[in-house]
Amino acid sequence: MEGIAAAFGVNWKLLLIQIVNFGILLFVLQKFLYKPLLAMIDKRKIQIEKGIENALDAETKLNDAKTEADVLISEAKKKGLLSIESAKDSARVAGEGIVKRAEEEKIRQLSQARAESERIKEKALADASDEIIKLSILAAEKVLRKKT
Repeated sequence: MEGIAAAFGVNWKLLLIQIVNFGILLFVLQKFLYKPLLAMIDKRKIQIEKGIENALDAETKLNDAKTEADVLISEAKKKGLLSIESAKDSARVAGEGIVKRAEEEKIRQLSQARAESERIKEKALADASDEIIKLSILAAEKVLRKKT
C-alpha cells in the first residue's frame, strides 16, 4: 500500500496533519458559524411564520369588521326608513287634524256669519219697521194737517 501511496505522491504525515486541520476547522466553523447561523435562520423562520399568522388574523378581523359594518349599515338604513315612515304617518295625522280643525273653524265662522247676518237683517227690519211707522205717522200727520 505504501507503494501505491508513494506512486501517487501521498505523504502520510502531511495527509494526517491536513485531516486534523480539517477536523479543527470543521469544529470551529460548526461551533462559531454553523450553529449561530442555524439559530438565526430558525428565529427568522419563526418570525416569518408569526408574521403570516398575524396577517391572516388581520385579514380575518378585517373581513369580520366589514361584515359587521355591512350589518350596521343595513340596520341603520332600516331604522332610517322606519323613522321616515313614522314621520310621514305623524305628518299625515297632523295634517288631517289641521284640516279637521280648519273645517270646524270654517263651519263655526259660517254659523257666526249667518247669525250675525240674521241679527243685522232683523235689526234692519226692525229699524225699517220703526222708520216705516214714523214715516206713516208723519204722512198721516201731513195728511191730517192738510185736511184741517
